[in-house]
Amino acid sequence: VPGHLYVLTGETNAGKTACAVNFIYRAWKQKKKVLYFALEPDVGVVEYIAGIHHRKRWSEISEDDLKMDLPGMNIFTKDSHPKLSDLLKTIETMERQDLIVVDHIGYFTNDAGDRRSKTDQESDAIKRIVGAAKKKKTAIMIIAHPRKPMGSNKKNNPLTMNEISGSAAFKQDATDVMILHRTKNPEDQYNMTNTDEAFLLLPKIKTGKSGTVPFHFIPDSPVMIEKVSYGSYQAEMF
Repeated sequence: VPGHLYVLTGETNAGKTACAVNFIYRAWKQKKKVLYFALEPDVGVVEYIAGIHHRKRWSEISEDDLKMDLPGMNIFTKDSHPKLSDLLKTIETMERQDLIVVDHIGYFTNDAGDRRSKTDQESDAIKRIVGAAKKKKTAIMIIAHPRKPMGSNKKNNPLTMNEISGSAAFKQDATDVMILHRTKNPEDQYNMTNTDEAFLLLPKIKTGKSGTVPFHFIPDSPVMIEKVSYGSYQAEMF
């Protein structure tokens, strides 16, 4: 929805980037203009897009698969946008985008040279991004990390909004909050590995109903698919 700020969070390794790339790819397939700020230094977003675009598992993606011509899809990295002001300037000066993803917001809210607390930095960053979304009439999705360290959720309970880093600002300023939850492998005594089953918990939604949206990740690939289509999709495409 134009002007909305969507927050996507989930535990470490739950698949937040894969989820966001699936969102932006599907928007692109609908002839929308999309922009992805890939700020994670160790994440190759192009590989995610290639896997989704070519419907391939990670091991099957080739160098040729990475040479995609996808007009209307733009990707920027942290090298070109090291500061929040750089990101906001790009949003404000380029043509209007239908969906913008910021992966992830934490890179702009942990400046050791800033005398403000991390929470204050987060609150200010979110307000500025909300302002940009409203000014450009674009939808912006930011990925936020949780406060819980990986492996601490022994009961495999879904996160709540109170467990998002900077949760107060997210609850107050974000239009919509989506929490990605992955079912853990019951045979893993350390509770570290995931199954392909997942759902989005929607605790705050301004246009629609709160609740859950179940889906699956295709094993060993970045592709996510609705639960009702999972069996046929896996058989036909993989």
